[in-house]
Formats: sequence, structure tokens, C-alpha cells
Amino acid sequence: MSAIENYYYHNIREYFPDGCIRDMEALNNFISSFSCPLNPMELVGYFTVTIKPLSISADKLSNSLKKKIERTSRFNPATQTYNTAAYLIAQLGKNYTDAADTKISGGDLLKLVFELLHNIQHDVGGVIAFAEAEDNEKLLNFYSQNYFVPSDKRVDDDGMTLVQLLRIIK
Repeated sequence: MSAIENYYYHNIREYFPDGCIRDMEALNNFISSFSCPLNPMELVGYFTVTIKPLSISADKLSNSLKKKIERTSRFNPATQTYNTAAYLIAQLGKNYTDAADTKISGGDLLKLVFELLHNIQHDVGGVIAFAEAEDNEKLLNFYSQNYFVPSDKRVDDDGMTLVQLLRIIK
């Protein structure tokens, strides 16, 4: 079992009913439904999406972004923040095993994320997606090129500065 297979086998199976992902064949069958259509058995990238509460400082937003956010959030005048639920894009990454990373770009991976979010939005609602990234110029440029705007910063438990990035789901 490769390192990436080991990681996924031990981290994905906890999200399924007991016995559902019992071996690598079952895991490969599951993963193949999310893999590159040109090679359905190769995991080229991965992401997770979840709904999280989000507090957004009003002073960091453009007026047009405020109008879009106001549709699904509550404004707290005391703290000057919008409070809402948003889709957190987490664990976005490419598989660097056996050059699989060369088969998909980060931008294409985000396009897949937003195709999924568009479908979820149609069924459930919501207008905001967000990600948190290290305060790193290359990473922030990547998100900026993919239509995210920085909204806030925070320091995590390990002392790392994270930038909160927002994007409207269209």
C-alpha cells in the first residue's frame, strides 16, 4: 500500500458506516467515482467541503460583496460583522505520487469544487464559499487568480497566520 493509499484508507473510512470501506478494493471503487475521467482509477486531487459558521468584518468588504452577503446573513451593528453559514473548502490538494499532480491544475481542481458547490447551492442554498490559507504570497495569488478575495486574518493554535478568503458562488 502506497503512502497516499494508506492515508486515504485510514482517514476516509471513518466517515462511512462500519464495514463499508473494508479494504483497498472498496476504497478504490469509491475513489474512482471522483477521479479523472481519462483514468478513473487514478486519484489526481482531493478536497472536502463542509458548512461552517462564518463571521465577516464589514469594513473589509466592497459594497457589491456586502449586498450579496446581506441576502443570507445577519449584520451585527455592535461588532460590524456579518454572521452567516458558508461553505468551507478544506483539504484542497493535488496528489504528488507518481506525477499525478501534472494531470490537473489547481485551478481545474477549484473548478470541480465550484461545480459541486453550484449543485449543492441549487438544492440547499447559500451564496458564500471560503477557504483559509497560510499568509503566503504564492498561495494568496493562487486564490486571487481564482476569484477569491481576502476578508480577514487569524492566528491558529500553532501560531500560524491564516488568511480567510471569500468567493461568491455563481
